[in-house]
Amino acid sequence: MDQVQNEARLRYIDEKPIFDTLASNVAELIRTETAANGITCEVQGRSKDVASFVRKAIQKRYANPWEEITDKAGVRVILEHSNDVDEVLEVIRAAFTVLREEDERDQPENETRLVYPRVHLQISDPSHDPASGTSPLECEIQVRTRAQDLWSRMSHTLLYKPAVPSTPVVRRSLYRLLALVELYDSEVARGVEEMESNPDFREVQLLRHAERVFHLFVASDYEISISEEIMPVLTSLIEDTESYGIKLVDFSRHRFAKLDDTFREYGPMSEVGQSGQYVLVGQPESVIIFQLLEEMPLRLAAAWREALPDDWLDELSSVWGVAFE
Repeated sequence: MDQVQNEARLRYIDEKPIFDTLASNVAELIRTETAANGITCEVQGRSKDVASFVRKAIQKRYANPWEEITDKAGVRVILEHSNDVDEVLEVIRAAFTVLREEDERDQPENETRLVYPRVHLQISDPSHDPASGTSPLECEIQVRTRAQDLWSRMSHTLLYKPAVPSTPVVRRSLYRLLALVELYDSEVARGVEEMESNPDFREVQLLRHAERVFHLFVASDYEISISEEIMPVLTSLIEDTESYGIKLVDFSRHRFAKLDDTFREYGPMSEVGQSGQYVLVGQPESVIIFQLLEEMPLRLAAAWREALPDDWLDELSSVWGVAFE
């Protein structure tokens, strides 16, 4: 080990807790933003262990390992299926300053390499203060499916960190497994696309968005039969049910106190709720109705009165303090 590598090793030992914190903070922010967008994923954050840092510095023969090893802090976003990759990338681009982006999904040369198509982003520390006069720390974010993650960890064990050199048998096994990973991901994606083409999917998706907000305030079940009556009307008023989850989360943040007071006073656990009044306040779709009462009260009223009892909407508009006339 030369002097430059040893100095980098000592510096990394000293500063590793900083990268621990950076990875943890980035991972938590991604968890928050993906949840707000209704994306199911696992987010793992870690700093590179010292031995891996030193091994990479030696193997890559970096002239300046401290600057050239840019994954000292790393985060993995592990998705259930590949259809969510592009949406997660949009979330990351919106939440962070992206310094570099590596997307190998459409690179034909990967067909002859024993790798899965990598999707990596290099971002700067979101807590960095430009006025400090220092350069921001960096964090590498890897986006992959669960199947790709399983293959990646196994291939690292068999190819990159082996106790003995790999053999043709090992490499052939990994090629076959990689083919199965691609088959698995493509079949899952096909199943998801088929499910999303179901006419009822948008209503179910919208109801799930509402549930996530509703259960911040209410810890009780609800009547799905009532939801099935109301959701077609609400869905007809919302063009993009997928992104509506973000709008609903923003609404709940800005109206948190009012929502909290409303569910406490009129919700299913309140005195009036227990007496059978204000039934719709005990339904998750009430959150959507409150949001629409602020954004488009007249359109909501017109669509509602064509299909649903007037007194249901009148009750909720009274609770929320919205008058139609």
